[in-house]
Amino acid sequence: SSSSSSTSSTTTTTAAPPTYRQMEELIQTSDIILVSGGNTQYALDTWRHLGLDSLLKRAALEEDKVICGGSAGAICWFDGGHSDSLDPETFRESMLEKWGGKEGGHDDGIGVGVDVGDGVEDRAKKEEGKPRSRYFNQSNDDGSSPTSGNGNGGDDEDEDEDFAQNPEHQQALPKSMTQTQQQQTRQRQQQTQSQKSWPYIRVPALSILPGLLCPHYDRIQSNGVPRMVDFNDMMLRHPKELGIGIDHYAALVVEGEDFRVLHVEGEKGSVTYDGIENDGDDHCDRSTHDVEGASDILGKGVPGVWIKYVDDYGMVQSKVCPKKGKVRDLLQMVKDPERDLVIDERVELCRVLNPIPMD
Repeated sequence: SSSSSSTSSTTTTTAAPPTYRQMEELIQTSDIILVSGGNTQYALDTWRHLGLDSLLKRAALEEDKVICGGSAGAICWFDGGHSDSLDPETFRESMLEKWGGKEGGHDDGIGVGVDVGDGVEDRAKKEEGKPRSRYFNQSNDDGSSPTSGNGNGGDDEDEDEDFAQNPEHQQALPKSMTQTQQQQTRQRQQQTQSQKSWPYIRVPALSILPGLLCPHYDRIQSNGVPRMVDFNDMMLRHPKELGIGIDHYAALVVEGEDFRVLHVEGEKGSVTYDGIENDGDDHCDRSTHDVEGASDILGKGVPGVWIKYVDDYGMVQSKVCPKKGKVRDLLQMVKDPERDLVIDERVELCRVLNPIPMD
């Protein structure tokens, strides 16, 4: 993911959100704006609600500030990104429980404020075709809480029953456990399994730079799906966009009309070369991820950046990004955003399950 380091001051947030004027003054007196990782959709929705998005755009495009970040902090500057924002462990309530923001968290880290579980895809299908708010939804269409019923919006009861009755889904437990302890442990095992079934989604971002960005491109997260493989699938759903995959230990640096690719020496990544040294030309590559079984070959190359597009035959084409070059040769602007930028319907589901405070 793109990253940068600098000497900076730290501003501690309080319960009350900052005013527009406070944010404006802070940005105006800053030279570098570094955005951390986290839940991308939640962050961008919060920025738009507070008006911070317009301040960040102005800082980048008009005030010549240095903008940088990793993970969600890299996605935010592009048209959109390949995001794990539907991972329940990144939800606001889950993070508050994990880090002591509210009572009720489990000592073992299991237990989230909102459990989407295996019902995420089912919920996404049900959301299709429904009227959508342009910005935020905090309740279901019937006015009930998104977490009513069994905590999954009522969609997973059959799957809960299947889990309990299927021995293959259950791990052996010590015989010394009481029946109540075993039941509680089974519930946590079930919840843990459910948490790992979340899908990646395309999150719309600030559009300061063109492209659909995938950070941690060479990594596999808790849902068990290699991001590089899922990113190819996302490209097919968004065929008019330019895809940019940045390995975990790589960075894409844009300076005026020029770009550079950096990586951490000694770390592994997804780029291999068939014995050809990458001298900055496009002839360099062999992709390690255009075949099935990507999880078996991850981490056997060096960190790098990949450029992707969907050709006229509907196939995803990938090439290694040169080490340096001109931005105009690398990034292409989407010609008609209203037509060509396809909205991921699951973004609205993400807002329902992990709403921002509106006060």
